Amino acid sequence: MGPSDRRLIFIPQGFLGGPGKKILGDVPREIVSLAEVKMGVMSLVRIAFGNQGEGLALTFPRVDRKNAEALAQALQPAPVA
Repeated sequence: MGPSDRRLIFIPQGFLGGPGKKILGDVPREIVSLAEVKMGVMSLVRIAFGNQGEGLALTFPRVDRKNAEALAQALQPAPVA
């Protein structure tokens, strides 16, 4: 399994905060990059899609900061060997 078989999947949030069951969309992982991270009361993780100049800002409440940090860490560029 290599990087070309991975994707970022978007699903809705369930009523009680867990993941929903329907897939809203997906993006191949190789075109997703981390554009900006701001941790605070409301944490922000902005992701970019390729070099299109378009992206998506995801906000996380304070109680969900651990997930914001995990997403930002997962989107860090892979170290060059």
